[in-house]
Amino acid sequence: VSALLDAEFTLERFGPVIDDLEKRLLPEAKYRGELRGSDGALAEKRLRAEIDSFRRQVRGRGDYLRGVLK
Repeated sequence: VSALLDAEFTLERFGPVIDDLEKRLLPEAKYRGELRGSDGALAEKRLRAEIDSFRRQVRGRGDYLRGVLK
């Protein structure tokens, strides 16, 4: 299981997927923010913060599971 975590559950593996999600969602987030009368840049900033939480989750969860498995 540890080998699986080291090979599959990594930011190197999930990073490009998360990056692509961010790239595809940014225009929509800005658009929806502007529709709501908010600043599109603020909506973009909020989305980027949420996407960063995905990145932290991948790192943190992998580290946590490695610790539990020791």
